[in-house]
Amino acid sequence: MGYSCGMGTFWGFTGLAHYWSPPCITITGNRATPLRGSARRLTLCTFCAGRFAPIFAHNAHKVSRPCCGRYASFRENNMKRIISITFTILAVSGCKTTSVKNDVDTAFQIAHLEYLGKKLYDAVLSEDGSSPYTSREQDLLEMSKDLVCEGKYKAVSVVDEKFETENIYLVLSPEKDSGVQFGRHLKFRFRLGTNDIVDVSPSTKTCLLVPAEGDSIPFSTHLVSNVPTEFHVFLSLYHEKPIYVSTSTGLWSVEAGKAALVK
Repeated sequence: MGYSCGMGTFWGFTGLAHYWSPPCITITGNRATPLRGSARRLTLCTFCAGRFAPIFAHNAHKVSRPCCGRYASFRENNMKRIISITFTILAVSGCKTTSVKNDVDTAFQIAHLEYLGKKLYDAVLSEDGSSPYTSREQDLLEMSKDLVCEGKYKAVSVVDEKFETENIYLVLSPEKDSGVQFGRHLKFRFRLGTNDIVDVSPSTKTCLLVPAEGDSIPFSTHLVSNVPTEFHVFLSLYHEKPIYVSTSTGLWSVEAGKAALVK
């Protein structure tokens, strides 16, 4: 899973952390050596292909086919620190997330974000905020402490049947009358039924609260994907008003659970 940046390509992680890890390989020089996971360790696993060198693997041999490379095994506190640094890099580098690849048909992208946005809205409404964080949610908050904004975050789980993932959302939820909180919310995708992280997607590059008094229509420039995201669908439903979003593909209107390109 990559992140397309203005300065080139930042090669991201297909498996940021594994609490229980399957057999993998480490690439050192020209040799591939099998490694097996440890129940008490978190590991760093990247996806490499073609000419791209894995992050944090400066001596790794470049391979011409996809590989799962475990380049280092860290104690949990070190791994959390690296993941936290990685999240910060993604947030400030202006990268596009590719949870749904940009070359996928746009109609599918829109249908999928509408589907997830409605599920996120239902999940947020059903969670009154009184339940304590699970241990996994607490870990995710701790890992992303350099990205979260001031305020209370609500953690909700949404199963994405289309991609067989469980999405854990950390949603910053201010009072409705304070405005539309475009960011920063966070999405962590896990392989369904596991603790394996597929990727992480921030809703925005910065903490962004837009006033939305009366009949005013909130507007935001969106830099992290080429179309709106489920966060915009959620926010439109939550505030019961249209939202306009400017992306690299044009101006979008998001209203009543639907996203459409303004012509």
